[in-house]
Amino acid sequence: MSNINDIERISVDLVQLKPIKVQKMVYESYKTYLSKFFENGEEKEGCFDYVSCSVCGTDNKELLFELDNFKYKNCKNCGSIYNSPRLKEELLLKMYSEGEYENYVNQLTLPGDAIRKNVTEVRKYHQVNALFEKTGKILDVGCGAGTFKYC
Repeated sequence: MSNINDIERISVDLVQLKPIKVQKMVYESYKTYLSKFFENGEEKEGCFDYVSCSVCGTDNKELLFELDNFKYKNCKNCGSIYNSPRLKEELLLKMYSEGEYENYVNQLTLPGDAIRKNVTEVRKYHQVNALFEKTGKILDVGCGAGTFKYC
């Protein structure tokens, strides 16, 4: 096991990874797409599921913050942060099938793929590896583009 503080620091030009102009374009597209599920900042009936904590299953929560009309809760039982209410699964699947997520991937993920695979994900691998004494497998939840698997 290596010491996490010994891992070489890296410098990445984030604007090269995700240019501001492209970020704004994708964000506006995303915002426009999601606007059909809200009216005056409130969830439209039938579009959302109210859920308990995905980690411990309790409903003991407090509103932590709101972003783009989505409410993020903090579980008072286990401390995890989750989104509730969240879009119904069939609406999320429709968003993927209609190409909204593909737009994100094509515009913001693929152009910086080489940087992620060869620089940031390699460092991420070394950081995670430094936390464990034995080798094994890990589950990367919320893995974005899934590039961690390349290390």
